[in-house]
Amino acid sequence: MLLENAVCTLEDIKAYIDEQEAGFTFFTRNGLKTCTVCMETKDVVAFGKQEQAKDSMNPRCKQCEKKKRIADEFYTEWTLEGVGTVYLKRYKSRAGGISWYLVDVKGEFISKRCADCGEMKLKDGYSESNKLGGVRSICRECDGEHKVGYRAENAEHLKEYMRQYQAENADHIKEYQRQYRAEKRNDPTWVEKQRERQRQRYVKEPERFQAKEAKRNALKRNLHAEPNWANNWADIMERFHGRCALTGDVLDESQGNSHCEHFIPLSWGHGGTSAANCYPLRSDLNISKGNRNPFEWFQAFKDRYGLSQDRFDELVLYLAMRNDMTPEEFEKYVYWCERNKRTPEECAEDTRPSSEIFKEAQARGEV
Repeated sequence: MLLENAVCTLEDIKAYIDEQEAGFTFFTRNGLKTCTVCMETKDVVAFGKQEQAKDSMNPRCKQCEKKKRIADEFYTEWTLEGVGTVYLKRYKSRAGGISWYLVDVKGEFISKRCADCGEMKLKDGYSESNKLGGVRSICRECDGEHKVGYRAENAEHLKEYMRQYQAENADHIKEYQRQYRAEKRNDPTWVEKQRERQRQRYVKEPERFQAKEAKRNALKRNLHAEPNWANNWADIMERFHGRCALTGDVLDESQGNSHCEHFIPLSWGHGGTSAANCYPLRSDLNISKGNRNPFEWFQAFKDRYGLSQDRFDELVLYLAMRNDMTPEEFEKYVYWCERNKRTPEECAEDTRPSSEIFKEAQARGEV
């Protein structure tokens, strides 16, 4: 036992609790029973009857029952290392067990004993809950072990549940992910974490990423591309004042929030990397658009992202003029590209700008 007023640790307090509980018998044994309030072991005649109890005896002695005492009226004072004066209290759970916990002189919750491993741990060692102290009865470590075991035993059930949940809540999940990415995209730590995850995925599945990159590179090589593209892209960024064409947000490539977006996706085998097809776009919007038809994507997502119809119309006019078309002709051109997608091999056979091929088809009445 520690000397009075000696500085102690949580391990010392746990040892004290173990010592106290060694003589407890909360269920009748040899005519004796421990009161869950005053924690005194008394003769069974000191307890009243309670049919629903495991031993048909009231867990509180008659004296505590009469005075309507509660467990945390009884406490011992300690000097906890790094905290100062604390009070060790007890709480009787609904299940009949005893929870031990610490509060400071202001009554603020400090620590409690894990109901699983029995260790005394500080508040931040538990997940939040509506239980004693605002935290769960078992610590994070034990909780994690339980979850791992449960997942291993119910793997198929959980997979089926997640498939069903994702199918039923697809829109909600996408909206949540969009909002989360929007909040985090300016956080360098989060951005670097995502890049590291991408690198790890590449390490695990290099063949899949290499095949995807090979196809994209083939399309880039075979599609029309302007020479000295770096300077041309700088001119485009200057044209848009370094801002996203659809939102007006300032873009910063060093922060990873700026993408060179191809209005007509490269995967269609059209458009290419040129001023007639590229413009600056915020990274999350570019990821959302993917290889969708830009006109259909905008109509489907403009409300979700708060996009301006005027800005989109201005962008279409800009690209139409770059392709020597009217906005109406440019829209037809985009839909024609979608209907007439080309493979890398087909792109290699005809390296002319897609707009030129479209105009020839239009002249022949094939559009």
